[in-house]
Amino acid sequence: MMDGADAPGSPPAPEVATRASVIARLDAMKGMDGQASNTEDSASSDGLAEFGIVASPAADATTRSTVAEPFKSLNSQPTSDSVAEEGSNESESSSRAILWKDLWASAKARAGAASVKFTEGAARAKENAAAAKAEAGKMAADSAAEASKLAAAAAHRAKEGSAKAWQTTKEGSVKAWVVTSAAAQKATASAEGVLRTKAHASTLPSMRLHGSLVNQPASRSLLNTPALVVSLTKLDRNISSMAAFAIAHQLRLRPHAKTHKCADIAKKQLAAGAVGVCCAKLGEAEALVDAGVTTGILLTSPVVGATACARLAKLSWRCEGLTCVVDHPSMVEGLSAAMSAEAAQHAHFYSFASRRRSASKETPPEVAAATALDSDAKEVSTAGEVKSAVAEEGSREDDGTSNCRLTVLVDVDPGSHRTGVPSCEAAVALAQCISAQPKTLSYGGVQFYCGPEQHVQSLAARRDALTKKFEYLGKVLEALSEAGLAAQLVTGGGTGSHTIDAEIGLLTEIQPGSYVFMDRQVIKTKILHRLQLRSTH
Repeated sequence: MMDGADAPGSPPAPEVATRASVIARLDAMKGMDGQASNTEDSASSDGLAEFGIVASPAADATTRSTVAEPFKSLNSQPTSDSVAEEGSNESESSSRAILWKDLWASAKARAGAASVKFTEGAARAKENAAAAKAEAGKMAADSAAEASKLAAAAAHRAKEGSAKAWQTTKEGSVKAWVVTSAAAQKATASAEGVLRTKAHASTLPSMRLHGSLVNQPASRSLLNTPALVVSLTKLDRNISSMAAFAIAHQLRLRPHAKTHKCADIAKKQLAAGAVGVCCAKLGEAEALVDAGVTTGILLTSPVVGATACARLAKLSWRCEGLTCVVDHPSMVEGLSAAMSAEAAQHAHFYSFASRRRSASKETPPEVAAATALDSDAKEVSTAGEVKSAVAEEGSREDDGTSNCRLTVLVDVDPGSHRTGVPSCEAAVALAQCISAQPKTLSYGGVQFYCGPEQHVQSLAARRDALTKKFEYLGKVLEALSEAGLAAQLVTGGGTGSHTIDAEIGLLTEIQPGSYVFMDRQVIKTKILHRLQLRSTH
């Protein structure tokens, strides 16, 4: 910093001040307060003198004008004393600039790398988003396709279920009509039979004499003799004993109704376990059916003649499991013809039901029924007949004969020469004849009844006689088996032989009848101890 001793005439060399020194000076000057204005002027002059400015009172204007010059050239005209400081500052600034430049370059490089990574990440994210979108779209499409398949399958199942439901409803209606029609027919037949029985019974002398005594206490002494009196307690015991015997020996029990000819007793026997009852005559069978015994009847005597065969054919429609016996091919022909004729009487009902069934496949039930009724107006006259015809269609084929078959047995003569085929060859031929009529007749087996032997009093003699008879039956059964006509049912025997029949073991079914009453003649055969049977008289 220069002072006032410099040579006159040459302007003093101004001192170069740094920006920092100027700012410090100004701050110091601003901090001084309470001084006189001349002091302020002196201080200002002293401060300005450091920069080569000398102020005098006479040259205020000149001084003031020259004060600004050093400030204008402050950064552009450095002094010699500040060169070193400025150089040091510039070196420091240069180092710092280089450092900041390096830092900036490093930061920029890192920012660039981060930007690249960000760009790559964004690209991958975009690709992943696109792939996820595509996968989601594919899954949605697959789900929609699967849902469509499931919906189609559900619709198909629903359609099938609806069709099955309609078919089931239709079949159920047909079966219901079958049951209703059969029940109505049986009820009508039963009612008619009861009425006929009552009407007939009311004309009997015994009923006129004893009708008022039925169910009356102490009325036995009032009976007009002779009269048949049965102990119900002993009757029930005898029925139960024979049923238990058949079960114990694995034999079917079909009691003979010729002993009692009473529907009430027949029903007791059926209730105890009998598979049916036997009848010697067609009239007995018709009477039992009229009285409500409508199952398992076996006619043990051959039916001969067109009229009798026609009656038997009609009865087969009212009695389930009706069975008969034959001993000649001509009987087979007569029965087959009668069964065919009876089926023909119902043929228009079957054809009506068949047409109704065919029409119902294409049209609603009401329309189909109306159409069928119109086409059969000349054949079907009442609504009841229409229902019966449609009902029967559920249990029979369109030809009307498949379920209209009569079971037929070959009657084998045991040597009594009453009925029955006389030889093994005749039995085989007759069985073949029956089997040749599959639409109307059904071959069931053989009947072998030894009547006279039932009444042999000596048990040993009865056993010997029956053993010889059954030797012949064994040969007949063997011949039938060799011909491919094995007998499924072998029926026969009676009260007097049932224990021996069980011992021999050729019969599959027994036909005892007298055991229900155990009359005096049967008592003489000495079989009471075997079953503890009691006379009901």
